[in-house]
Amino acid sequence: MRALPFARSLLVTGLLAVAAVTVLPTSAAALGFGVRGGASINPDQFVFGGHLDVLRKRGLLRPVLPIVEIGIGDNLTTVGVLADLLLTPDLRLSQWSLFGGLEGGLRYLNPDGGNDVSKFAWLAVFGMERERLGFQLKIGLANAADVEALATYSFGK
Repeated sequence: MRALPFARSLLVTGLLAVAAVTVLPTSAAALGFGVRGGASINPDQFVFGGHLDVLRKRGLLRPVLPIVEIGIGDNLTTVGVLADLLLTPDLRLSQWSLFGGLEGGLRYLNPDGGNDVSKFAWLAVFGMERERLGFQLKIGLANAADVEALATYSFGK
């Protein structure tokens, strides 16, 4: 299957994310903008980015739209425009809440030396959070890093 040009893929993903945020019943106070950073294995990269946490702490299913992550290192630059669908059961470990779910979206791969490509990526996401601070472990299922470990911080409530 031929890869879509990155600009068109990014536009389609962005429009879907905006549509989802517009359709979901939410108030400005429920949105949580945040930052994230960490590392990945295979490719071995430093990963950083941001997210918009829609419907934060409201119910069992929680979408996080959009997520933008940039990875640098291992002779490769990656840019991901992704979205999470997290299960947030009422499981607590002391002050920490546990969650898990799926992440999917477009990953743009730019190796040193050319041959850029865009691919749809899938990852399993597991994590814990306390108020605004969180930690995530992501396991690549398709077209993604084998493992990513990230710390997240959300500014909104």
